[in-house]
Formats: sequence, structure tokens, C-alpha cells
Amino acid sequence: MSHIPSKAEILQWISDNPTKTSKRDIARAFGIRGAQKIDLKQVFRELEEEGHLTKSKKTYRDPQKLPPVAVLQVAGQTPDGDLTAFLASCRRLAARDDRLYLPGHGAPITDPAGRLAWLLAHRKERENQILATLARAPAPLTIRDLTTQIYTDTDPRLIGAAQRNVFAHLIDLAGRTRVRAEPRLSPDAQFSPGPRADDDTDDEKS
Repeated sequence: MSHIPSKAEILQWISDNPTKTSKRDIARAFGIRGAQKIDLKQVFRELEEEGHLTKSKKTYRDPQKLPPVAVLQVAGQTPDGDLTAFLASCRRLAARDDRLYLPGHGAPITDPAGRLAWLLAHRKERENQILATLARAPAPLTIRDLTTQIYTDTDPRLIGAAQRNVFAHLIDLAGRTRVRAEPRLSPDAQFSPGPRADDDTDDEKS
């Protein structure tokens, strides 16, 4: 006769098998049959009361974790915002083991890790372009100067959006003292390399 799994065993099973968390799945996994299902039901009830599990329809999950498939939105930076929170969110998501993203528009993303890696690499490439352009310049540059030197093949009608993208990067870089803004950080400022222009040791923390 199979034994009733302990609370720890049930929680471990749910952690290891996030798509097989119904009572039927767990009963099958531990060979629970007949009257033993009543005892198993009591264990689940206690786990819920203690706050270790939450039930959604017929499945259970750890209330402290997101479900294996969730509706998440990682928005791009706002037009006048900075990239710091966006990049930090991407890195937190990259540390997960998600299998599917369902974006607000476009096709489902079946390779979340690949998509996040691309986003981070693309932002890093743009950051390096900004820093390199500032390093070559004989004098401080405006956002428009930077944009026209970096976005050389961009439709003129999209330059305004490109400038907001550059400014978003500059806010993040200024926060890490990798660029300097004069007289103050604003869309009208002039930018030059900061005291830590060549120091990217804090990139993974931003």
C-alpha cells in the first residue's frame, strides 16, 4: 500500500513539476488510490490553511511564485524614462525558467530566454554606441547630435522616437556616472563622458 506523501514531499513535487499539480496528478505520482485520496485531500487542505499552497481551478501552486504560464508585461522604457528598471526586470525574468510569453501584441514567444538575451544584448550594443560616440567627440554633444551620429540609416520621421530612446539610455548612464550632463540632466543638456565612462562592472546590478 502506497504511503500518503508528507507536506514536504507534496511541495517538492509541485516545485519540480509545475505543470502537473492537480490532486489527480499528485495522487498518480505517489500511487494513491481509493480511500487514501481522502487522507491526501486533508493534507492539501492543511497546506492551503497554512499558506503553503493556493488553489486555482483544479491545480495547486506556491503562492510566493508565479505560475509556469503567466500573463506578464515587460514594457519598453517610457518616452522620457530610463532603462534601469527595464533592464533589471529583464535580468530577473532571465533568472527564471519560463517556457512561454504571451505578449500584448504579436505572436507568442516560445523562447523567453532567447528573447530576453536579445533584448539585453541590443540595449548593451546601443549603450556602447553612445559611450563610443561621446568618447570620440571633441566637445559635449546634445541628444540630437548623438542621435544623428548613431541612427545614420533611420527615416527622418523616426528621429524624434530615436532621440527619446537615446535619452532613456543617457538617464541610465548618468545614474551610473558613466556620462556627465551639463548644466543638468534634461533633454536639452549637453553630454560628455563621466568619471566612470569605461567602468561597466555594475552593469549586471543595474
